[in-house]
Amino acid sequence: MLCLKQKVLSYLLRKRKNSKVDLFNYLKKRDLLNSEISKEESCQLGDRLLEAGFFHDALSFYEKGNCKERLQNLFEKAWQEGDYFLVKTIAPLIGKTIPREEWIELGQVAEKLGKYLFALNAYREANSTEDIARLGCLFDFQVKGPNLDFTSGSA
Repeated sequence: MLCLKQKVLSYLLRKRKNSKVDLFNYLKKRDLLNSEISKEESCQLGDRLLEAGFFHDALSFYEKGNCKERLQNLFEKAWQEGDYFLVKTIAPLIGKTIPREEWIELGQVAEKLGKYLFALNAYREANSTEDIARLGCLFDFQVKGPNLDFTSGSA
């Protein structure tokens, strides 16, 4: 028998706050991603997930359905959110190579939003040692030489 805490957690995993979308659990998602569904169904499921705020889950269905336009839109949303991991994942799917200047720009977006680890990763992609050193201190990193060998500052 589930305790109240488990029931609430289970409910929150199925429905996101303020979402009117009836979503499915991770097992259903797995089954759908591993089954033969049409491109249109895959894109529609991705739309439902995106509407509910589940960007990474939406990506899975957009990728499965090869929904290029939707992937491009998700890329733009991820950029606005400073989401390094989504940007890095989606870029090759839409055939985009991100130059150094844009990685720095993404890092700045993430930093403004308080997403410091995303910012740090974007700066790493840009090989921006100044920004890496500045943010690295938040995570107790020290930059060692030009190859950016990160080590913990506490020995």
